[in-house]
Amino acid sequence: MSLDSHLIHTCTIERAYQSGTNVHGLDSDRYSVIAESQMCRLVVNQERIGISERAERPVMTTYKMLFPAGVDILQHDRVSNVLLEDGTLLTNIFSMEGILPRRGRSLRHVAVELEKVA
Repeated sequence: MSLDSHLIHTCTIERAYQSGTNVHGLDSDRYSVIAESQMCRLVVNQERIGISERAERPVMTTYKMLFPAGVDILQHDRVSNVLLEDGTLLTNIFSMEGILPRRGRSLRHVAVELEKVA
């Protein structure tokens, strides 16, 4: 089974091209689209972590995304408009917090750790 059959989602990749300040004096980046309808796969993992001091059992959610090898991505690029296999469009914005290294003879995909921004 080829990797392409696993990349069942599409997304938009954005890259910061200018840093500045907004009207409130806070740092602000501007983003430009570098890839639209990029084949990908969003992987969402949830796990309950130990009981806290308040007897809560909070759920920790982590996000990863797989891309085909050779895709143009950098750490801190953004992913938006993720279209799932059932036609659902996620309007959340995710920041690429880490590109996971793959060691081997052939690189078939790139795995990225995401952080949900909005």
